[in-house]
Order: sequence, then C-alpha cells, then structure tokens
Amino acid sequence: RARRAMGRRAAAARVALAAACALCALPGTSAVAGDFSVDDAVGNVASPVFERFGFAEGGVIEMEAEVTPNDRIVYVALFRRSDWEAWYSTLSRSRNLLLQMCQFPSTMRYEATGKFSFRYEVRDQDQYTLQVLACRVGGRSDPMAPTQVTGYVTLKNPALGDGHAHMSLEMYGVDTLYFAMLGLHLAMLGYWAWATMIARTRRHRRQVHVLCFVLLIVRCVDLALSAAHFVSLGGTPEVDLPLFKAHQIASALATALFLLTMLLIALGWKITRASLTGRELQMLVGTFVVYTVVGVAVAFCETTAACGALQLAEYVLRSLLMLGIIIAMNFNITHVRATIHDSPWAPSLPAAYKRLNQFHSFRWTFLAYLLLPTLILIFQITILSWSFEWVSTLMGELLLLYVYTHVGFTFRPRPTMDLAQIAAQLGEGGAGDVRYAGVGGHSSGSEDSSGSGDEEGGVVAFTAADANGDGLRERGRGGAGGGGGG
Repeated sequence: RARRAMGRRAAAARVALAAACALCALPGTSAVAGDFSVDDAVGNVASPVFERFGFAEGGVIEMEAEVTPNDRIVYVALFRRSDWEAWYSTLSRSRNLLLQMCQFPSTMRYEATGKFSFRYEVRDQDQYTLQVLACRVGGRSDPMAPTQVTGYVTLKNPALGDGHAHMSLEMYGVDTLYFAMLGLHLAMLGYWAWATMIARTRRHRRQVHVLCFVLLIVRCVDLALSAAHFVSLGGTPEVDLPLFKAHQIASALATALFLLTMLLIALGWKITRASLTGRELQMLVGTFVVYTVVGVAVAFCETTAACGALQLAEYVLRSLLMLGIIIAMNFNITHVRATIHDSPWAPSLPAAYKRLNQFHSFRWTFLAYLLLPTLILIFQITILSWSFEWVSTLMGELLLLYVYTHVGFTFRPRPTMDLAQIAAQLGEGGAGDVRYAGVGGHSSGSEDSSGSGDEEGGVVAFTAADANGDGLRERGRGGAGGGGGG
C-alpha cells in the first residue's frame, strides 16, 4: 500500500512537472526563465529543464535550486544536440532505461545536494538540453521517500546584444521579420481601403470585399502582437504570459477568419451567387464559432494532455474547412465551365470566361497554400541547419503574404468594362463595339450605322455591366421599319 501511495504521489508530481516544463518552454517562445520541479518516488528519474535551446559562443546558464531531502544527490547534466538525439532517442519511458542516462556522455555534469547554485558559460555554438538526473539514493533518509528538486533557471545569449540576450540563437531576428511583414500588410491594408472606400472602384464594392478588409485588420493585429512577443522574449528573461496569450488568440482569430474568407470565395458568395442557402449559412457559422473557440482555448490550456487534445481538435476542424473549400471551388469551376460549353454564344460569355479564369487562379493559389508548407518542412529538415530555422519562418510568412496578395488582386473591385475590353483582356477580341443582330439581321462595327429599314434590320448592342459580368445592359435600336432585335 505504501508503494502504491508513493506511486500515486509520483504520478501527480509528474503532472505538475509537465506543467512547469510547459511554462518554461512555451510553444513559439525562446526565452527560458522560470521555476521547475522534479519529483520521484524511488530516486531514479531524468527530467528536462529545457530542451534544444540555441546558444552562441559565450552563452550563459544560471541556476538556483534545492534538493529535498537535503542529503540526496542529483546531477544537472547538459547535452549537446548531437548527443541528445543519439542517446535520448534510444530510450523509452521505462524507468530502468532512464537510469542509463546517468551513464551517457554530457557536455557538463554538476553534482548537487541541498541548496545549490551555479553558473555555466557555453564554449561552443550549439543547441543544448539541460536535464536533472536523480540517479541514485544517497544519505540516511528512507529510500522510498521522494526526491524533489525545485529551482529557477535563466538562459542568456550575451553575444546577441541587450535586445536579444534572452533569445534562442535560431530565433534571432524573428522580431525584425515580423515587423517587416507588418509593414507589408499595412501597405496592403491601405491599398485595399483606398480601392474599396475612396477610388472610383468603390462603386463595385461588395460584402466579400468588406470581409477581406476585416481579415487584413485582424492579420495586422496578429503580426503586431507576434513582433511584440518576440521583442519581449529577447529583452526580458521571463515570458510575458498575457502578451503571449493575446498573440495566440489573435493568431487563432486570423486563421479562422482567413479560412472563412477562402470558403466564402470558393462558394462564390457575392461573386457568382447573391446569397447562401440557410443550411450553408448554419454550417459556416457553426464551424467558424467552434474553430474559433477551440483556437482560443488552446491559448489558455495548462496541461499537456488538454493542450494536445485541443490542438488535435483544431487540426481536424481545419482539415474539414480545407476540404470544404476544395469541394466548393471545384463545384464552381465545373458549373461555370458547363455554362460556357452548353450555352450558345451570348454577350455574357466573355464575362463567364473571365470568372472561370479567376476561379482557376484561386484554385492554384489555394493548392500552393496546401502543399508548400510540407515542402518548406522538408527543406528545413534536409537542407537548413538548426541555426537557420528562422528561414522556414520567413518562407511560411512569405507564402501567406503571397496568398493574401494574389487572392485579393484576383477578386478586387473592378471598374465598368464593355465586352470588347473583356475580350481584349482574355486575348479573344480587340477594340471596338460588339453588337449582335437578330436572326437574318446584321451587326455593325460603327457607332453611327443605321438600320436597313426592314423588319430584320434591328440591332441590339450589349455592354457588360462590370468586369465581373454581373449583368448586361441592352441598348435597342430599331431600323426604319421598327423591327425587333434577335
């Protein structure tokens, strides 16, 4: 019974340790400074204080901790990236195998008991992992009593300067990257505001353009919080949790709104159709709300199990949204293509061809959004060294910027154009008016031509209402005999 009770206390302690480690190594963070705790029931445990932190030459590790009971002996071991991957990857969670870690080679090994503190200066540039090892029971206390280590650790890279001293080497310069991305997105936001609110094209503004404007605002807020988060990481030893949570919430909202906008465009909302059906609207609103709630919940989860479950749910919902975008997009392309192929020549066909080109362009852009992250990951694993991981972040941000720019340019508000201009843009026509006569009638390329005086001489001239082909204006001109048009 005593062993089982000790086992239960050890399991609870490991949950607390996982939470402490999550606090010390939050996703997307670099600075590490905070409390940690290691508990064990039988004096045999290896627990990471931090993992894979990039140090430049001259990096500093400072640690203050206490071992309880104070006559127990533990070891603080520092492993290089190569040693950590070579040795730790061979271990399972078996306690007997974890004991072997006490025999593994390490860059630094510090024997500690009671209250202790040490400062270690890294000699070589590399990624390092710091472990606390309770390898054996020492002293006169009960051998079944738990060994506990609590303390505070600080990691610094003085060589990176005061503004980046607490940042991992591979993340150096990421704050500048996010500031640059913020500037580009603000320029895009300014152009979109001008095109939809000030320029002459504002007359062709639709609800989907307003949604894109809101998306750009949320994206700029996300980038601003990301830049502020990394500036805070570099300049202060501890993670600013409120700023980090605000950054995660803004990122979740931006992703949810981006996927919603892509899905509405794929459905042709305000592009090929005026409104959505009731069922479509219910599914869209429900999915968007659930995805947003799950994304925000990830920012506030505190245990590894809860965070893993929420991230899995977020991944599933995101995959379903992407599947919906692919299906809706292919349906619209098939529908527009069938309209072109099955209909006789009509003045609206050039606009239909233009719409088909837009959806084809949108499909290729979304395909790049789906596939390129995998290629970036392969590039990072096979080509980039650990010190250039920021390049993969740069490539991911440039990909997202390309998607925003290309989709916005493709579906931007368009000025009024006639059929000849649409045909010229498609490479299928030239300048001049386009007129169609009734059956047996005639068409004229001259604006001043008149009817022939008989019933079949009526001419009907068509002009596209706008570049998006939403409608046609008909100008009827009867001949001297006053006949009807075709």
